[in-house]
Amino acid sequence: MLVLVSLLAAFAVATLDLPWWVLVAGWFVGGAGMGAIYPRTSMLTLRFSGEGDDGFASSALTIADAAGSVIGLAVTGLLFTATGGAEGTVSFPLVFAAMICFAALAIAAVRRLGPVPAPVSSASPDRAAG
Repeated sequence: MLVLVSLLAAFAVATLDLPWWVLVAGWFVGGAGMGAIYPRTSMLTLRFSGEGDDGFASSALTIADAAGSVIGLAVTGLLFTATGGAEGTVSFPLVFAAMICFAALAIAAVRRLGPVPAPVSSASPDRAAG
């Protein structure tokens, strides 16, 4: 949600010619959102991975993160150049609008997951008694 706020701030600056500090404040909020979600994503990935699959799961998470960044950059770069680049009047707002749509879809998808179950204790009864 915080990343969406930062994208909305960037879109507002690009379309309404707002002052630069609105963009800086928006990116600060987005950075806080990303900083809050990365450890949670890693923790959930490890929680839901099977016994002995921790390495595979964390590698898959790293690959998915890198692939998502590359795909997002490629799509927005193509969109930016197709609409005129830096000389285009709609290039910057269109890129931020596309990312706003993607962030809104991601939020909708995450809301469907529901609450995360509590972790299963892996301690055996023998260790708990000793």
